[in-house]
Amino acid sequence: MQIYIADLESYNSGYLKGEWIELPTENEKIKEAILRQSKNGQSDFAI
Repeated sequence: MQIYIADLESYNSGYLKGEWIELPTENEKIKEAILRQSKNGQSDFAI
């Protein structure tokens, strides 16, 4: 199973930017992906 973590700011601007994460995985890897896609918590993201 995989999840996709997307940058909503890019999505709302017409660009699909995100990354696939293979599950199961460590929580830390998910947190790191969220930080990358949310510009270190400065924008919204979707899973």
